[in-house]
Amino acid sequence: MPKLSAGLCLALSLLLAAAHPGAAAEDPGDALRRAASAGDLAKVKALLAAGVDVNAANTYGGTALAFAADKGRLEVVNLLLERGAAVNVKDSFYGATPLVWAVSHGHAEIARALLAKGAEGEAEALTSAAGDGHGAVVKVILERGKLGPERLGDALATATQRQQKEVVALLEAAGAKPPVAVAVDPAVLKTYEGAYDGEGFSLTVALKDGKLVVTSDNGNFTLAAADPVTFRFEEFAGLKVVFQVEEGKVRGMTFHRGERTTPLKKRETP
Repeated sequence: MPKLSAGLCLALSLLLAAAHPGAAAEDPGDALRRAASAGDLAKVKALLAAGVDVNAANTYGGTALAFAADKGRLEVVNLLLERGAAVNVKDSFYGATPLVWAVSHGHAEIARALLAKGAEGEAEALTSAAGDGHGAVVKVILERGKLGPERLGDALATATQRQQKEVVALLEAAGAKPPVAVAVDPAVLKTYEGAYDGEGFSLTVALKDGKLVVTSDNGNFTLAAADPVTFRFEEFAGLKVVFQVEEGKVRGMTFHRGERTTPLKKRETP
């Protein structure tokens, strides 16, 4: 999960609030979202009692739970969760869940409540919170004890890269160890060279100075081996690729970011 700029956070707030002006009386769902954003617990209760759908979404897929999580309205979040609010619903603009927005603002107790109700993306949440220096969120996730050494190591690497010393100390105290690169035969690395195509984008992999380098529209990135087929991005802790090798031939790769995966197929060469 990448760090969200103030501009992106503002944009999300605007998107979540993007109901039509003056339409509150015509759209009860809009009234619910506005009340959730404002932290108006009494009004949220009244609207739900009147039968407003707890998961009513605006044009961009923003729900009352997303509003409340974004603004840090813990009491409203708890009420919405009690009434069956969907914890893993994503907005259609950023593909972000309520947990993403709670973590991006450091709302630790809201993150706790969402995770307790089954919110997905805990590993990404830890890495994001570690990089942003949200120690309270990091503590909440560490207390749950659900993540293994690899995820803790990703978070530690991110916190170290961004010089979040207090978070580094928290993670180390929890037993996190930095990822360790291993040596891979250059002949094996050479087999990974080539172009890879995913849905809507492509990239190339080349062996340079003994290391694999990924080139995409976003720039060049260096890979460090965790094992002969698994490689971490040196510039982005928590992001890795796994090459698919079948019968001695490289068929493709899969991007991994937390629980999310994106497959790419290796382009056949003439």
